[in-house]
Amino acid sequence: MSINTPCLGEYSLPNSPKLTISESEQIVPQHYLRYRHTIESIESLVIECDYDDKYVIFTSEIDSAPHITIGIVGFDNYKTKSTKKIVYGRNWRVEPNMPTSEIIQTIFLAIQKAKEHENRELLRVSSKGRVTTPFNNHQDVLLLSKVSQKLTKANSTPVTAGLISKYLPRISYGNLTFKLTSFNQLSASEFLVVLGVQQSELSEVPELKECQTITFIIDGNSTNAFLHSLMDCLIQKGNKHVENNFTFKGFSRFSRVNNLEIISEMSLKTRNLHTLPGHDSFIEQWEVEKHTVDKTRVPSIFTHRLKNKVKDQLAKHAPLDGFVPLLR
Repeated sequence: MSINTPCLGEYSLPNSPKLTISESEQIVPQHYLRYRHTIESIESLVIECDYDDKYVIFTSEIDSAPHITIGIVGFDNYKTKSTKKIVYGRNWRVEPNMPTSEIIQTIFLAIQKAKEHENRELLRVSSKGRVTTPFNNHQDVLLLSKVSQKLTKANSTPVTAGLISKYLPRISYGNLTFKLTSFNQLSASEFLVVLGVQQSELSEVPELKECQTITFIIDGNSTNAFLHSLMDCLIQKGNKHVENNFTFKGFSRFSRVNNLEIISEMSLKTRNLHTLPGHDSFIEQWEVEKHTVDKTRVPSIFTHRLKNKVKDQLAKHAPLDGFVPLLR
């Protein structure tokens, strides 16, 4: 019987527990492996990941640490006419001792957040003859904090079918528009809404290309609540599109089609393999490895102000196990 060869950056400890997955193959589950990932091993994983050609996965080294970055190819969201350009999302640090599955999950999450960033800019609301993107991530937080009292004034305009119908012509989403098709009040502050999706050949939103309607609940009785609930629905649609179309070696790991009962059974089979007879020497090395990895993740705190804040927070949870940061 053959033993599945670990990926680059993965190492088996002597006498590691193994799971038999077929009559001819065994595999060491990920929680029993050691990880020493490098830029080369991370690149080998990136090559096996696919989503959408508009989202390009990069690896880089910043201050000698590997990072994942997503490049987004498309038209400028703030220009009516432009050629395609590439922009880059934030850098996601990858620790050398991060399990391979968590690196793949980090790539998935980086794509999902890059897509959310773009989708927030696609929801456009006309205001005083101009087009605005109130959900974009480039708002000046420091500036907004100075006028926070104005921002939190109660929005007293109640939600009605008539109000939404009048508001929708002011809204577009990646060259799509919406029309109210159903409105039902569920409670004093909850409303079930169905919007018809009016398609366009210029649509920039693949997850809505086949949609005739979208359905969501407005949580709150105001136009503000309506806009937030609409944006939440559109973000969820984008998240599901990434879940269903992101693949590693052709496998849609995060798709909701995958049977959770079988995933649970696999977890149960692998969880306690080390408790079977013959693994005493392995357990000793494994515990040392886990302790070493956990210790590397303890953050360093450099300023007294932050130390005092963290100290006060953690004091509320005393006694506390785990690796507590040095706060003296």
